Order: sequence, then structure tokens, then C-alpha cells
Amino acid sequence: MKPGEETPGTFIAKLVTEPDSYVCKDMILAALRTFGSAVGLYRLGIAIHVLSDSWSHRGFAGIKHAINDITLFGDLGEEEGFIERLKDLISDWFGNLLSMFMSQSFPLGHAAALDYPDLPYLSWRYSDDDSEYYEARSYDLERTNYIDFVDAADCVYRVLCSAGENGGRYWNLAGLSLDQRNLLKSLFEEIKIRDPELRTNIWLAKIKDGTFGFDGELREYDRSRWKREALGEFGGKSRPNFRPEFLQSNWKLFYDAVFSHRYDVTRVILPKYDICVA
Repeated sequence: MKPGEETPGTFIAKLVTEPDSYVCKDMILAALRTFGSAVGLYRLGIAIHVLSDSWSHRGFAGIKHAINDITLFGDLGEEEGFIERLKDLISDWFGNLLSMFMSQSFPLGHAAALDYPDLPYLSWRYSDDDSEYYEARSYDLERTNYIDFVDAADCVYRVLCSAGENGGRYWNLAGLSLDQRNLLKSLFEEIKIRDPELRTNIWLAKIKDGTFGFDGELREYDRSRWKREALGEFGGKSRPNFRPEFLQSNWKLFYDAVFSHRYDVTRVILPKYDICVA
């Protein structure tokens, strides 16, 4: 949907996520305009997170609404032995029951799809009936996540290449090479670990061992350490004493970036598309 363009269907249809939409482009450009400022890197990181989620969250709205109702059919995994498949069937049955509950009781975002959209290696199926909100939109869908994840990685790469140059118009830049895309695809498929922390550690190890063909220092993110560095030790007090280094701390600058990102999206960008949200 372009600014000023009418979206087919009801107002709620405007809130459904689409990969790298015009809203996403405006959001990235707003973040890139802060590049070089104290909050620039934090803003860019927040915006890139949202941009990459636009693939895994596509087809869902980030609010509690019946448009997120789906019927989840489950994993399209490879053939397994009887015991393994029995475990999967029990897991699928419980997952489908939970999905039905989430659809009917708490239809927020992709809650009814559980964590299926967020697992890079997963192929899965669901049925979606949005005909109440769109004209004749009802269908069965199959999603192969690694395809979406490779496309998202390509887009993020182009955004990073555009930082500080090209006016931020990342959509005009060349993306990942075919070899790079194939490498990512194979890793997304092969690393079949559900736990996000363990999966992240494997990717970090591959970055460090040169799998991707470059060397670089990795700074580990530790939210509790950031907070301690900003506020110091309370020493049993209900409030910390003011410390001059607080103003330039990672913890404070990150939250400054969060608030400025939220303001730009809700008060500047979305109104261009006739969307007013709190």
C-alpha cells in the first residue's frame, strides 16, 4: 500500500503485515536519518528487527483481532520412525489445540501460529479465512520459512550497505550473491534447534570461525550488564543515585531510540497511510 492508496477491504486490513512494505521503507529511512547521532545505531537495530519480522509475521496484524484467526495444520517435516512420529503427533495435537485456543481467546499477531513462523528450518501449513475483512480472501497456505529468512537477510544486508550513503534507498542496491544466499539457505535448513538462545550461539560460532568469509569482533549483548553500567548498584536503595555516565550509557540510549522509533512510526509514518494507532 502506497501513501494515499486505498486498501481493499476494511480498515483492519491496513494493519496486516506485508514483507518490506512501503511502511517498512519509510521506517528504515527514518532510522537511517539518525545514523551518526548518539542513538543512530540503536534506532537502526530496532528498525531492522521490525523489518525482518515483516517476513515471519506476514499475513497477521499486530493487534488483538479476529483477523488473526487461523486453523493450524502443523509441521511438514521429513518422514521419521514410528516413535519419533508418535511424539510429533502428540506434539502436533497439543499444538493445534493451543492454536485453536489462541485463535478464539487471544488472537494477537501470530499467536495462533505458535512459534512456527519464527523457526528458520520449519515448513508448515495453515488455513486462513479473512473473507470478512477482504473481498473473497480465504485459502490454505504452505510456508517454507528458510525462503522467507533468506529474503529477509538479503533485505537487511542491503539496508546495512545503504547506511550513510545512497540516501538510504536500499531497494536500489544489489543484494547477496547467489553463493551467499545458498549458504544461508543451507544453514537455515540444517540448524534444527528450537531453543533461540542455543540457535543464536551456533550462528555466532559460525561467524567467529569464518564460515561467512569475514572476520569481525562480536560484542555480546547483555541487558542486565547494560542496566548495571547505567544505574550502578542500588545498595538496597529504592532509587539509584544520579551518575553522569548515565546520560551516555547504552541502556539509556537504547530506550531513547525505542521512544523516538515509536513516535516516528505512530505519529509520523502511519498517518501518511491513514492509519491512526496508539
